[in-house]
Amino acid sequence: MKKIADFTLRKAGKDSCPIHVEVLLGTNSTLVILDCRQCPDLLSGRLPSGALIPVTSSLRSFFSGLEMAKITVHVSGHIMHREYRGLLDSKHIPELQNLLETSLSKSGRSKK
Repeated sequence: MKKIADFTLRKAGKDSCPIHVEVLLGTNSTLVILDCRQCPDLLSGRLPSGALIPVTSSLRSFFSGLEMAKITVHVSGHIMHREYRGLLDSKHIPELQNLLETSLSKSGRSKK
């Protein structure tokens, strides 16, 4: 696999925990790895307050907009692997990073 992106997301605020993101290209697929080892509570969060829920929703929207279907999702320990059919062009990485940063900053906001 060839790594095309490597960046860290941080949720704003005093309880900020980094999520390391890697994007790799395989032969016919794109793999997104979300590493939550420094913030295991994000990965274990469940509806409605799990911080990764908006992040994974944003990934789904982003890749479906590029007509790249999700193939698999695998969670091992504090690491989530999400594989999508097709190869992501590196020109889309800044858009993906911005989308993920925005979705993480919106997570955990209380609804009244």
